[in-house]
Amino acid sequence: MKNKLYYILIATALIFYGCDSNDGECRKDLTVKMGVALYQMVYNSETGTFNQQTYTTKLTVYGLNNDSILYKEKELSSFEVPLKKTEPFAQFVLKTESSSDTITVLYTNTETFISLECGCQVTHALVLATTTINAIDSVGIRAENVTTTGETHLNVYYHVK
Repeated sequence: MKNKLYYILIATALIFYGCDSNDGECRKDLTVKMGVALYQMVYNSETGTFNQQTYTTKLTVYGLNNDSILYKEKELSSFEVPLKKTEPFAQFVLKTESSSDTITVLYTNTETFISLECGCQVTHALVLATTTINAIDSVGIRAENVTTTGETHLNVYYHVK
């Protein structure tokens, strides 16, 4: 009888300890962002080939039909943008001093339940990326699953100057 009571007390203490460690706050970042890297293809006359080179330019980046400017006249070679959690597409304007281009990204959203405190995290699977071709030559999907921040998901190629 004493052994049974002893085990019940230990089990109760462990349950209360486990519940006490959850303070009701969400410590998980629920926002994932799509990473974008800028490149330019440079012709190497010695080898007769084009080589991919990181491209840095002064950009203003904002979402189309959105008041928020994400980056304003910053020297960038890469950046991150949020995707819409309730829509299957997003559009971003990349504006330089001389021109602007619009990138359109189509994707699917997946909600993952984290906890009662945190709610759901929405991740994205990129399906298609297109661009206008003013200063930008093309755009390509590098990694289709946007499940975390800090990765490159989209490559943007600027025209050769």
